[in-house]
Amino acid sequence: MMTALPGYCTLAVDTSDGDPGVAVEEGGRWFPFATVEGDSFAYLSTRPAGESRVEFGAHGYGPRGGQVAKAIVEQVRRWDRDYRRGRGPSFTVWPIDTPEDVLPEGAVITKRHTRVTISWPEVEAPGQAVPHPSSEGE
Repeated sequence: MMTALPGYCTLAVDTSDGDPGVAVEEGGRWFPFATVEGDSFAYLSTRPAGESRVEFGAHGYGPRGGQVAKAIVEQVRRWDRDYRRGRGPSFTVWPIDTPEDVLPEGAVITKRHTRVTISWPEVEAPGQAVPHPSSEGE
């Protein structure tokens, strides 16, 4: 999500008053991943889907919460369709003064002394992920 959706953030529960907080949905959240768009936000959620299985979804809040939640769900579907069994993203650290036109396509996180890029492999054909080197020939 972080590399595909603008406004990516993580959620946390403030327990400074001693209150452990309230679970957002039954079973709680496994992942604190969320995205914010203006006055609306949504977070990734799961729910039981059989023995030892869960189903991913999203809960949205605000005037466009449904749209933001739909964007999260679309990213989960894309990952499942194109990347689940393929190679993962590449992370590369660059010097802080590396020009934009030298950086690979993808997300760029600028830190104090470096720039970190996160890029995903190209998908060879619709619905097919590029095979992971360790799974070729299986």
